Formats: sequence, structure tokens, C-alpha cells
Amino acid sequence: MSPRKINKGLPAGAAGWKDFEKNARRRLPKFAFEYLSFGIGENVCLQRNRRDLDETVLAPNLVEESTGVNSKKTVFGQVYDSPLGVAPVGAPSIFCPEAEIALASACKKHNQPFCTATPSTTPFEALADILGPKLWFQLYPTRNKSDRIDLLGRLQGRGIETLVLTIDVPAFQWRENFARQESLAAGWRRPLALYKYPRWIIQQIKGGRLRLPNIEKYARSSRFSDGQNYIAENCIWPIGLEDLKRFRDEWPGNLVIKGITNPLVVPQVCEIGVDAIYISNHGGRQLDAAPSTMSVLREITGNVSKSVKVFVDGGVRSGIDVTRYLSHGTDLVFAGRLPYMAISGWGPKIADPLLKLMNDQIIASMTQLGCSDLSELSTFNLHGRN
Repeated sequence: MSPRKINKGLPAGAAGWKDFEKNARRRLPKFAFEYLSFGIGENVCLQRNRRDLDETVLAPNLVEESTGVNSKKTVFGQVYDSPLGVAPVGAPSIFCPEAEIALASACKKHNQPFCTATPSTTPFEALADILGPKLWFQLYPTRNKSDRIDLLGRLQGRGIETLVLTIDVPAFQWRENFARQESLAAGWRRPLALYKYPRWIIQQIKGGRLRLPNIEKYARSSRFSDGQNYIAENCIWPIGLEDLKRFRDEWPGNLVIKGITNPLVVPQVCEIGVDAIYISNHGGRQLDAAPSTMSVLREITGNVSKSVKVFVDGGVRSGIDVTRYLSHGTDLVFAGRLPYMAISGWGPKIADPLLKLMNDQIIASMTQLGCSDLSELSTFNLHGRN
């Protein structure tokens, strides 16, 4: 496959992660770029995710017969054309008001998983209109049971079948870059710092006032800051096994537990009756001492029940990174920073060609490894220290 064929549709100069990051840094105000790109503390966990991916080496197999490459994956009864999904990201309109609509539409076109977040700036109803039951919803469960049950009912009413319950935000963490910036909301109140970004300002004006529509009903306000306060006061708390059992009873659909990096807790979580475990360290944004997702992936995939799926995210910058994760036995791989960084730098028009590029890279890497099906990617392809 020629580079021109793989890159068809991408804007000039947008060849990969370095280009996406460079353009996003140029077009986003500092507070918005750092919110997207930084982790926590010294960014050690963030860098660890990337380092351990880079050190995952794959060795090609011999091809017995050339039959093409099948990258389809069946999860929860849905057949997807790619094992790559778009991960949930909070307040994505800060980067581009049309980001989620563009990515959801691209996922619809390419038949890939898309997960929106509780603190999304796009109402989940608008995304459900695009994706139907293939829209996944990430939940920060509120302590208020009536609010929680009401939200779950709204999700079911729009045909959403898969709930991704995040458990790795038990408390607020000290974020040095946020402390320097004061807050996301404070970034908007510095006109002298924003005038250098006219394209971004025009986008934000067209997009309208920043909101958190999924929780406005419970915050009893459409103000962004009030939505933030509601999450801080009601949705940030330590979630234990008994809580997970209760959530399992409350949600009749597919239940995914996101934020697991300790292999020892996997058997306990599986016993609750969850449908999938989502290995994630929150993109290196919660605990700088957390392990990389790659470093725990193989042990976790070896500990899960056969009926439980395994998903992962962390540091994905290309299709070969997806293949690296798949070679450790995961079912789906999610990317968050990558698509939103690309859209931040190049606008919503890049969503479609970006996903096509990633999918073409997955197929190209599988071909290079001598694998005609995702099921053939295995530890046989792992080489050296892996």
C-alpha cells in the first residue's frame, strides 16, 4: 500500500502525531493545550505509557496463504470493522466545538466504537442520533441515587447498551499545570492571553457557551462551572466492590469497568458479573506512580474470565500501537488524545481521514506481521524483552 493511498484525504502536512501536536500547540490557547496534552505531576506516568509501547517489539510470522486481512471485531453482539475506538474525553468542545459530532460521524462511517463522557460538552442524545446502540457512555456515578437512576434511564431510553463505569478518580489530585492556570474556566477570562488565537475564538463563538448538558438537570444549572462543581461534589469518590455490585444491579446492559491497572483486583471484579475490564491509568492524569497499561496488560488478560472482554488505552499514536496492544490479547484499543489532538490542530474535517489512516495502519502492520485475522495476533509475534 503506497503512502499516498494511506494518507488520502489528510490535510497537507498532517502525516502523524508530531504534526497533530505541533499544530494543536499553535492553534490552542495554552490552558486548552495543556489540558489536552499534560498528565499529572511530572508526567512520569504519561511518559511511561509511551515508553513501554515503544519498547514493545513485534516479529513477523510466515504467511501460509495470502488471503487478505480481516480487522473486524465482534464485541457485545456488535460487529465492528476495526478494533480501534475513540475514548471518552471531558469537555472536548474546549478544543473544538464540533469535535465529538465529527468523530462520532467518522466512527459511524468506519463502523468503530465511540465513547462519550459524563462531562461531555455535547449532549449524548445528539451522539445517539448518529450512532444508535453503538454509542458507549462513560459514567462518573453520582452518589445521589435518584440522579444516577434517572441518568441511567435516560441512557436506556435512547438505546444505549454499553456503560463504561470509571473507578480511577476516587479523589481530586494536585495538578501543577492546572494550579498555574488556575482552572479551565479561568483560561477564558484572560483576553490578552487569547487574542493570539483568532481561529479558536471564532470557533468558540460559533459553538456557543460552554456547557455540560448531560448533567445540567442534576446540577440545576446550565453554567459550565456549576456542572464542574456538581461532579466535584457528587461524582468524585472511592468506589468499592459493594458499589460495583449495586451498579451491576442498576444497569441491565453491558457494563465495562474502566480504570483497572492492578491484576490482583481482576478476579474480584469479574465475579460481580461485569462484561468487560478496561485497563487504563486515565491517560496518566490521576497517579504519576501508576504502571503503564502495557506493563500490566498481559497479566490482566491472563486473569480475566473467558466471558469477560478486555479493553485498553494509553499512549496510542498510530495504528502500529493498536497492533502492539492487540498482540497482548486485548479485544479493543481506545485512543483519546490522538483524535482530539488532530482535530485541535486541523479542525473537524480531519476526523474521517484520521480514522481511515489509523485503520489502514492496523491492516498494514498486520500484513507485515503475517497475520490475516486479529485472532492471529498473539504473543508469538512478541519479540525480545516482551
